[in-house]
Amino acid sequence: MTNDNVQRVLITGVTGFIGHHLAVHYLEKGHEVTGIDIKFGEESFAGLRLIQLKKYPNFSLSSIDLRIKSALEKFMSGRSFDLVIHLAARTGVLPSSLEYEDYITTNILASAHLFELASSVGIPIIYASSSSVYGESKFEYFSETDPVEKPVSIYAMTKMSCENLAYHYATKNASPIYGLRFFTVYGPYNRQDMAIYKFMDAILNGKEIVLYNKGEMYRDFTYVSDIVKGIFLVGGLLLENKINQVSETFNIGYGETHKVSEVIGHLEEHLGKNARIVFKERYSEDVLRTQASTKKLSNAVHFKPVVGLKEGLEYTCHWFIKHHHPAHV
Repeated sequence: MTNDNVQRVLITGVTGFIGHHLAVHYLEKGHEVTGIDIKFGEESFAGLRLIQLKKYPNFSLSSIDLRIKSALEKFMSGRSFDLVIHLAARTGVLPSSLEYEDYITTNILASAHLFELASSVGIPIIYASSSSVYGESKFEYFSETDPVEKPVSIYAMTKMSCENLAYHYATKNASPIYGLRFFTVYGPYNRQDMAIYKFMDAILNGKEIVLYNKGEMYRDFTYVSDIVKGIFLVGGLLLENKINQVSETFNIGYGETHKVSEVIGHLEEHLGKNARIVFKERYSEDVLRTQASTKKLSNAVHFKPVVGLKEGLEYTCHWFIKHHHPAHV
């Protein structure tokens, strides 16, 4: 910890959806944030998020490809951080089968490099895992004690591999590495490939929405501010060294499950237009249902999500109506 309780935080994937919100949270509290990313062109959402981040004098950014170990070693040399938050990854289930080589190198190899270098010098790490590791769970609530042995997608496999790497490096170097399994995050500045963004865009512009499995897909939707709050609380736990284990995983979700067609109904209401829906067969790599048990996280850091689905979608729609053209975000 630095003087006057100012934290020096390294966030990978800082211009991504969650990374951007998290960085702003730390910056607003007066902490120093160093970001790593490789995609932040001025015309992309990442570039537009970066414009916001650059307004803070306590923010800096480096373009580092974490898959290149020598580049990361050079970056880390001579720098000191109190906490590393690793969010950089290839996301999405469907493209992971077609682009598996990039998913494996970006999600597994890059994470191994970061875990090794940071933990070897005793820097605590938080990394993003995913609810996808549970596969087709038969339990009502997905719990951290459930088996996670049968991934149904390449993306899920890469996140399971990250969890195993985290355990290895945490125990090898006796330095904490904690994973958070995110459950369907949404909110302002969400990625354009995410379902809720696609739904809003389609409804406002009269385009068709494709719903798989007749809309009978259920998700635990988690508003981004609750995700940020959970990460921040776990960060405080690590910085204050109030831990019993060097390797842990936690669910972070709202704790309720909602049908995807229900989400579209809320969006229609908030946007004032009806959706054009086309039904298609479910693809096998997409799980039917997710629902988080957050008891473990609540017990550890008193985490309690506060933004319900309807309220969160209203906030997201207000942002989208104002900024739905990327050039105006």
